[in-house]
Amino acid sequence: MADSANLLFPQGFTESLCFCEDISEELLLKICYDVLDFQQMKLESLPYDSYQNDVREMYSKDRIENIVRAISFIYRTATQSKETDNELRSRLLSLSVLSNNKINIILQGWQKEGKQLLLTDSAMKDINVGKLLDIKWKIGMSVSSSECKQLNSSFVSMVIIVADQSGKAKHHSLEMTLKQFRNFSNQLKEMAKLIDAV
Repeated sequence: MADSANLLFPQGFTESLCFCEDISEELLLKICYDVLDFQQMKLESLPYDSYQNDVREMYSKDRIENIVRAISFIYRTATQSKETDNELRSRLLSLSVLSNNKINIILQGWQKEGKQLLLTDSAMKDINVGKLLDIKWKIGMSVSSSECKQLNSSFVSMVIIVADQSGKAKHHSLEMTLKQFRNFSNQLKEMAKLIDAV
């Protein structure tokens, strides 16, 4: 078990956890199960709008997002530490911000999905697809070619450098039109939003 005294909590974690006391037990349980499913890659994204509909109108979307982040942090650290039900209960009790009912709800999710989450985490560690080392890019302009005298098209050239399982760097080159690059960029922004949600 991770020593909760040595565990670094994200900024605003305790305050966000306190917000759990203001939502219904049903909504907290729904959030717990959704977070666990999301961490197991069973859900593509978390249904924040659905949560917002289940709370008082005065409850801001930011507050709901903070609750989700706090629950996500709890399960993520429990997974990393391979905590048992009792160890997780002790850690939550040591925080002194949640009632026993809310702790039991968080534990209910862990008891039902925790083992599967631990297996998913273990499987992801076994699947080593490489580690991103660097991305190099440049913008270019094709002015003409042997087949077209006035081409005048812009492109983005990228080299993605990835370390394979042995640590050897591999270079992957690609070119994209500006439209393809904008689509790629938008996908990265969506990924960043999802990461922020976790």
